[in-house]
Amino acid sequence: MKNGLRFWMVVCCASCIALPLFAKEDETPEQDTTYRNTMFALGQRQIQAGEINEALATLQRILELFPEDAHVYSQLGYIYLKRKEYKEAEGAFKTAKKFDKSLVEAYVGLGLSYYNFRRAIREAKRATKLDPNYGPAYRLLGEVYERFQEDHTRAMQYYQKYVELEPDNPEGLYYYGLACVQAKAFDKILEHIAPYLSANPDVVQLLPIVAQGHFYNDEPQKALELFERYLANIEGSERAHYTNIAYVASDIELEEYRATTPGPEQQAYREQFWARRDPDILTKLNERVIEHYRRTWYARTYFSSNVYPWDERGTVYIRYGEPDYRSRSNDRNFVQTAEVERVRTQMAVDIYGPEAAFFTFTGPVFPIRTNRATGSLFDPDSPADIGDESFTSEEASEGVDESMGELPEAEGGEASDFRLGFERNPFDRDGTIPSVLDEQTGQLNTRLQFGRYSPVTIGSEIDTVPWETWTYIQLNGGIEFTFTDEWGNGRYDFAPLPEATTEDAEAITYIARMTEHMPAVIYQQAVSTSPDFYRPGLPGDILNFYYDLAHFRGPDGQTNLEIYYGIPPEQVEIEQEADSMRWQMKVTHPSIAQPMSSRITARKYQAQPNRELLYLKSSRHRYRLANTNFKYK
Repeated sequence: MKNGLRFWMVVCCASCIALPLFAKEDETPEQDTTYRNTMFALGQRQIQAGEINEALATLQRILELFPEDAHVYSQLGYIYLKRKEYKEAEGAFKTAKKFDKSLVEAYVGLGLSYYNFRRAIREAKRATKLDPNYGPAYRLLGEVYERFQEDHTRAMQYYQKYVELEPDNPEGLYYYGLACVQAKAFDKILEHIAPYLSANPDVVQLLPIVAQGHFYNDEPQKALELFERYLANIEGSERAHYTNIAYVASDIELEEYRATTPGPEQQAYREQFWARRDPDILTKLNERVIEHYRRTWYARTYFSSNVYPWDERGTVYIRYGEPDYRSRSNDRNFVQTAEVERVRTQMAVDIYGPEAAFFTFTGPVFPIRTNRATGSLFDPDSPADIGDESFTSEEASEGVDESMGELPEAEGGEASDFRLGFERNPFDRDGTIPSVLDEQTGQLNTRLQFGRYSPVTIGSEIDTVPWETWTYIQLNGGIEFTFTDEWGNGRYDFAPLPEATTEDAEAITYIARMTEHMPAVIYQQAVSTSPDFYRPGLPGDILNFYYDLAHFRGPDGQTNLEIYYGIPPEQVEIEQEADSMRWQMKVTHPSIAQPMSSRITARKYQAQPNRELLYLKSSRHRYRLANTNFKYK
């Protein structure tokens, strides 16, 4: 997602038109009031037309006659936000609050001008207290939690409150949809956004969001139609990212494709290319194409901050999709499956030696740059709360979310004084002590620190560059990619190799060993063996079934093959009728394309003593239910 908060000029401006004039209106000559209203309406039209500079001049002319008009100052604040003049916006909103402490839009605007989590939350909470039905305040809360905390679940809750108050705002629905996608709440997309899109089919930015709602609701036809409508309504340069097979093709395929003639011949090659990747040839649709559209949209939406079309995260995501494990510097994931832990532990042992198996890695196993200058938890350019003269200790606690307090020192608060305590050489072992534990300190002999580079373990609260680590357990036996934002601008590239000087021969030896595990090297190796990966998700719980095979000679020397399925009775619901029954699976199975409901006939066989086999036949499948308790008459 693009960094930074979003500003809603039309919403906030429109809300001001119906607001009352300043408190001293009765003392103002009628002609002056008329002039003020006329000029204010002109400023609104200029803002809506995108004439920002003209609107700024218009509103400033009003202030020459009405220097205490809180509404004008509030609108000036939103104009400054549009111009990215945040200090000026902050001053305008504070002035508006000074002249009218009940002006709810000024609180929201001030929260937008702060690039700081606690300050923005404080102003948004105050706005909800002043007017619990003011939608933009909840939208601000949703954006703050999503932008600063990446708490998509909580952000989605605030967005949902917002869309309930303003259900016809497409921009608000769009950002609500982004939070739903991140929280994987696709049912909410169909509930709150799909109806609006049906009534307003020209809102292009909602098409891929609703498409994903249908895709994960096992409605691929609707998903494909919406994605195709989206591609038909975007610019050609943008559409090219969705149709370019270079992002998932192998080197050989790309070479063959480029050798074809542009036009129908390349189109035919692309169709064959995707047909080879169709996960289910029995269906009319190619789900892999839909998944490619989804991944490309995801990369363009979430991994394109300060880089076009996306950073290295997008490159990996389009080829390999959602990782099995993802951990981030601002959201460390402590929950790992056994398969993920196996992959990460093996990588750690390969890099640092067998003693590394005793560590629990909650961040990158590959060493990343550490020991940055300690600064604000958010933007280092944002002033600290104590630097705001208008921010008193009483205000500090007002409006702040109850779950947000200062971090205690033991959890990494600003008062903590972290000591790195590791040596440079990550492969150095204490040869005098045979145990992997030092008898004096009880610490592992393995040293994970390499200069200013180190992995992130469960007990490591070191300050690092922003990072993400992704683990795929089914790629090349299990691999991990680490991305770092070396410049702090939101652009994540493959983590670089730790620095070493040519004078240090020993360090160069270690660097050579680490090179094998560089994320960029791992990626190139993965592409050469597995140019893309798609594992279709199951729409329901996995169906427990058993099978047996029978093959025998058929006509013309061919072999006939029969497959017998055995399904546990508890996973089948059967409604008996006269000479047939209707059965309904409680869960679905990916190998069966048709809906798991049909009218079938049943016959009972005595296959062996004390064991009944019930054979169910339909037009496409034959099922054998092995069961001892099933009663059929």
